[in-house]
Amino acid sequence: ARFDGTLLLRNDAINGNVTIEAKNPINFANSTFNDVRLSEEYEHPLAMSLAVKSDKNQVELSNVVIKYNGSVGAGNVLIPRVKKKIDGEAERRRVDVAFNMTELNADLVLDAIKRFWNKYDGKDYVPNSEFDVIADVKAVKTHYRDQDIRDLDISVDFVDNVWTLQNMTMQLPYDGIVKAKGEVFSTEKVMTFNFDVDTAVTEFAKTAQWLGYDVKPLSNALYKQASAKFTISGNQQTIKV
Repeated sequence: ARFDGTLLLRNDAINGNVTIEAKNPINFANSTFNDVRLSEEYEHPLAMSLAVKSDKNQVELSNVVIKYNGSVGAGNVLIPRVKKKIDGEAERRRVDVAFNMTELNADLVLDAIKRFWNKYDGKDYVPNSEFDVIADVKAVKTHYRDQDIRDLDISVDFVDNVWTLQNMTMQLPYDGIVKAKGEVFSTEKVMTFNFDVDTAVTEFAKTAQWLGYDVKPLSNALYKQASAKFTISGNQQTIKV
């Protein structure tokens, strides 16, 4: 890692550029930071550069360019260091994240979701974060199961300890479209979810096979086009569609 810039301890300020190139970033993070324990499954070469500007009020990470395990993109992150006040009352700190990816490895995202889900399997889900998060991610190409999903657009918030998928749209292989929105929240200490999904495909059989389902159409015309709107809700014990 390399830092070029200025560090003013008296003013608690940093202004400069950071460049990171690491063959084993997970091992470095786990051995450097006492409170970090990342899985070795994420051990892939990392290349990243960013501009850092911070003061007593906030940390601004701009022009963040990252290349990691099939994902390439750039974005900005704004992290407040103090709580703002509205009408005299303290407000939770809000982190703003925005990234535009030219390529995104879907396995990284799905694995993170799976780990988050399994973490609370049979355990109380009572989130109590001091931060809110507003995140927007767009990807030109998202790699999944040897195919490319196009024009992925996700807006997700974590506000008052509730995850809200404000919007998700994507263009599937074989001219399919998926739109979704929903929430993940705690109900009586149980992780609960509710999602609305709208999908349409012009090559249903090919899409199903791409997703790992064995579909054998009775004719070439059967299973050609399909569309559906549904709500999926539940928790880690029950799921309803």
